[in-house]
Amino acid sequence: MMHQFFYPNQLLAWFAKVQTKQSLAHRTYLLVSVSSEWLVSIARQIAAIFCCPHLNPLPCGECSVCQKIQLHAHPDITVLEPTEAKIISMEQIRDMIADTQNRPWESEYKIFIIRDVETLKREGLNALLKTLEEPPSHCIFFLTTQNADAILPTILSRSQVFRLVPDTQDAVHQLMQDFQVSPEEAQCVFQWSNQNIEAAKDALQNTWKYRKMMLQACTNQDPIQTSEQFCKLSSEQKFTTATTLDLLSYMASFWHDVLLCQYTEGNVDWIVNRDFLPQIQALAQKCSTHKVQELVEFFLACPNFMVFNVYAKLFWDNLFLQTYLVTSSN
Repeated sequence: MMHQFFYPNQLLAWFAKVQTKQSLAHRTYLLVSVSSEWLVSIARQIAAIFCCPHLNPLPCGECSVCQKIQLHAHPDITVLEPTEAKIISMEQIRDMIADTQNRPWESEYKIFIIRDVETLKREGLNALLKTLEEPPSHCIFFLTTQNADAILPTILSRSQVFRLVPDTQDAVHQLMQDFQVSPEEAQCVFQWSNQNIEAAKDALQNTWKYRKMMLQACTNQDPIQTSEQFCKLSSEQKFTTATTLDLLSYMASFWHDVLLCQYTEGNVDWIVNRDFLPQIQALAQKCSTHKVQELVEFFLACPNFMVFNVYAKLFWDNLFLQTYLVTSSN
């Protein structure tokens, strides 16, 4: 089994070269990365390389073929996704196998993208394997997974495996477009989510607005008023336990940035929360390094209070009072 590690642009360039030279050695490719949705998007972009009639060296993105691909309406590209039961069903595989017998409508190849191939049950896997053993010459298969260890050796042996790592610039641009956030915010949430774009999207949809409220409260001179806001949100069931843990992580990360700024004498290369850089720099100048370090340790210990089901008002009062004591002292 051959493993290659690629950024998306490198992988697209590789496939473009293969298509230009008509040197397609494999018919099955396994794409591995941390984001399932993102992998399908990459597979669609590769599919465009085999369909666009104006390759130079990548798809033009403007012709009717490319537009159909962008609209997910190209007749020669089929995507199989897990059902509500979170599996690829046997019926889906049967339909796909039947479709492999048909010639392409518009392109040289029929392309099948199977998302989360590890969700196939045994019967479906056996049927798929038979097709992958002797694939029709006009078919290409892209299988995606977040966990290569969950893929059967018989699938791996029939696939060329590519492990993809997200290109930070591309991911940041996508988050900026989808959520209308600043470059600093997009880079921050992507970094905070361990470069997992799906986790970054989830954060932006659910907890990011509360992060802003919480970090802005670091300069609020009325900790009790801030605490009451968060108590109200808790009582309205806006906060799950997971949300509260995320907020604590945001605060610990923010104050860790303040500490880094102090220890590195203002060097911002390692700062995560760049959308709050002016506040971080101001607090680094103002606050005691020893107290900032204690505050970071406090936030890291806060989840322990939740284990003992501490009264919500007491929890939030204590949290914002501790922050106020650090920011108000010289």
